Amino acid sequence: MPSIENPITEALNSRLLGACTFDSGVSSLDAALTLQSKIHYHLFGQNLNSALAQSLSDECASIWGNGKIALADEDVLLMNLLNKILYNCQGILLYHTERANDASIYFSKAKIIEIRDTDFSTFLDLENLYYRGLSSGAAFVYEEELFKITDKIPKDSQGLTLHYLSMIFNHMARDKQVAIRILSKFPPENPLTCLASLHLEEYDDDKYLSILKKLVDQSQFPPADGDNSVQLEQFHLFLHYYFKKSTKLSKEWSKYLIASMEKTFQSVPVAKSAFIYFGKTSLKSQWDKRESILNFVNFVKYSQRNYILNGKKYDDLISIIDSYAYILKIAQNNSSDIESVFNFRKTIDTLLELLHLMHQQNKFPLMLKSDAVDWLENSDHLVLPRTVSKGLTNAWEILYTFGKDSLQLLNDNSLISYLSNALCVATDPLKLCNLQFQYAYVLAQQRHIEPAVKILKTVLLEENPECYKAWHLLALCQSVSEDKRAAFKIVCSVLQAMQESLSEEGLCSLDRWQFVHLKMTQLRIVEDIFGTMDALEMLPELFELYSTLFPAETKLYDRIGDGYNDTKQYLLQLVWIFAASLYFQIPENYEDAKGAINEAARVSKEFKNLNCNIARGYLYLAEKQSKKAAKEFNIVLLGDRYNVNALVGLAKVIFPEEKNETYDYYKLRPPTPESLDSAKKADSVFVSEADKSANVARLKLSLESAVSNSVEAHYSPEVWWYLSILYEQYKDLGYKDTLLKCIRYKETEPVREFKYCDF
Repeated sequence: MPSIENPITEALNSRLLGACTFDSGVSSLDAALTLQSKIHYHLFGQNLNSALAQSLSDECASIWGNGKIALADEDVLLMNLLNKILYNCQGILLYHTERANDASIYFSKAKIIEIRDTDFSTFLDLENLYYRGLSSGAAFVYEEELFKITDKIPKDSQGLTLHYLSMIFNHMARDKQVAIRILSKFPPENPLTCLASLHLEEYDDDKYLSILKKLVDQSQFPPADGDNSVQLEQFHLFLHYYFKKSTKLSKEWSKYLIASMEKTFQSVPVAKSAFIYFGKTSLKSQWDKRESILNFVNFVKYSQRNYILNGKKYDDLISIIDSYAYILKIAQNNSSDIESVFNFRKTIDTLLELLHLMHQQNKFPLMLKSDAVDWLENSDHLVLPRTVSKGLTNAWEILYTFGKDSLQLLNDNSLISYLSNALCVATDPLKLCNLQFQYAYVLAQQRHIEPAVKILKTVLLEENPECYKAWHLLALCQSVSEDKRAAFKIVCSVLQAMQESLSEEGLCSLDRWQFVHLKMTQLRIVEDIFGTMDALEMLPELFELYSTLFPAETKLYDRIGDGYNDTKQYLLQLVWIFAASLYFQIPENYEDAKGAINEAARVSKEFKNLNCNIARGYLYLAEKQSKKAAKEFNIVLLGDRYNVNALVGLAKVIFPEEKNETYDYYKLRPPTPESLDSAKKADSVFVSEADKSANVARLKLSLESAVSNSVEAHYSPEVWWYLSILYEQYKDLGYKDTLLKCIRYKETEPVREFKYCDF
């Protein structure tokens, strides 16, 4: 029969993590913990006003009264726990209603109460110490008492303890001279002192390295019935923070990390330090990436051993979740797999399982796939301690990042579920903005246009009016309508705002890319509303804008990432190819189109841009040179088998008589005799009927594979149109369904693909 202490301990551990729902078996304790969570919810959200504080204070008094009646005399330990929690709660409420003197009375009462659970006691004492420091107006109380309360760095899952340590360090850091004096009184080599130093931006690599060297020299490998050095493992807990924050790390760390492993037995903190350190240097070395992954594998093994020894309970689940998210960023994809040791796909699946376990154990609401499409209506926002919030947010975001190209995860609402759960725990404003954008972006990809517009208008842009990519996405969503004027107004207004921002304070590299793409979207809308000639008249504005945003005399805005497609040269190629796409709408401008494509190809010799081949292929199509067009499209498909533009181009080669019918069918009108007549003049690409049949069969397989694996292909009306033609020829029963999909996706097709706003 389990004792009552087990559910009580679980409730307290869950509260340390930031939970707000409890089942300790003691109703008064559950009520006190719930009240404490409410106070923290409003404090962390910075919305604890006087009226609310008074209401919570009344609730506190009520819990006290009920607790004294419900708990018998023999429940002294429980009564002490209840009193310590409630004295702190009442003190906090009084302090935030500007009754600091009254608050001090309650903090003094709470300070002298001792409770059995040492971890929870440490949190309550730190909370108490922080507010006594605020009440007195002097930070020197921290100098006298902090190390009497704790001299250890808490686990990541003890989020509230870490929160109040951080608040104490921040309070000290408000006056640097005071902070330096206080730190000078702390034990100089203690990991907690080192952690406090990070709050003063002290990144003394040599100092920390010398401390580790000393600890390694003092440590001995534990005997069979002994434990690892507590001091050594504690310092490695500090290194987890330091390695992540520091930008300059000595190569000497590697030697002492290995030495730490030699002086410990299956140490979880040491293994984590190692994979974080090697992960920081992995961009420069594939060997370091492998070292990072192998140390992560050890970390998992050791954590699993502790899990079993601890009665199948994780000792620090947030730390494990954080570790999985970190290593996935290092590994990037399944090319980092190590046979029988590390599997990228399995690591992602395990991270998802751990997140579900975290939500289940702590009664955190979990956004299911069925609810996630309507996040605004179904979400339940959690305000958690920063370490917990950050760990969970990053983990959910990682699942989205590595799944966003999966058609299956998009269509079964997994991606929208990952983002919804990230949104429920995120607190950082920049992170929230990006997650909200990605959420709206996924809705738009799924062609849930109205919900996407609602999120953009009522949530994202109200709080972040300068989020230009969100305005661009909104314009693309509005361009789905046959009347493009709303989209046109948005684009023109945002372009003007960006121009003003450029003149006043400049724009970052990402915003400059957005500026150029937004201008291209404007020209595409102009083409749709007023015609190609009007768009061509505005084309010089696009090139002038590019020259202004990316001046040759500076390299400051040369790239937005590490890939060749993140360079300003790649962007310039897209501009030239965009110009070509306008030119070859009019036969008189074919030479200009050819010149634009050649200019795009000449921009850089460092990489080959397949978009040039696509543009050349479509120009050949316009000139009725089908063999040359097919060659260009096949070159592209050799490198990118699901490239929609190349697949559609090849389909146009094989079915030239259907060239204009996608648009005509969607508009419910027959193709014009002129279009059919012109299509017949194209040269034949086939040497025989057998050759044509083989190419038709190959195209069918390629299109079917594309719509089953590629997000872009699946939502392309042109792809479904040509599949319907193929199915009709093969007398396939799927003909009607494909035609319906073609019409559905044509009705929700933006003027440019949504991907052009997402970077």
